[in-house]
Amino acid sequence: MQKKTVKTGLGINFKKVVFFTKLLYRTKSHHRNSTYKNPITNDEFIYLNLSMKYNLLKNDNVNIAFFMKFTNLLNSKIYHVGDGTFDKVPQEPLKISFGFNLDF
Repeated sequence: MQKKTVKTGLGINFKKVVFFTKLLYRTKSHHRNSTYKNPITNDEFIYLNLSMKYNLLKNDNVNIAFFMKFTNLLNSKIYHVGDGTFDKVPQEPLKISFGFNLDF
């Protein structure tokens, strides 16, 4: 079985708003110690991130922007292949972060 990975992203700027999405699709992956008799694999998954930014003020002296980021927006259950001790190692669930940037 071949490991296949697709990565893509799309960014949109509209006036003061910026949107950016990032998508990752990966089929089953084998651990380096995986064999035909004893396969050690993870499940395929889709991972989607979404970032949004609003530029409140942007000029030569100061930039103020608010942002929100969704990591693993679909809350996909993602596991990396373990090392034999752990069969599958769980990864990051849905995470939402937000804040502001101040540049001067």
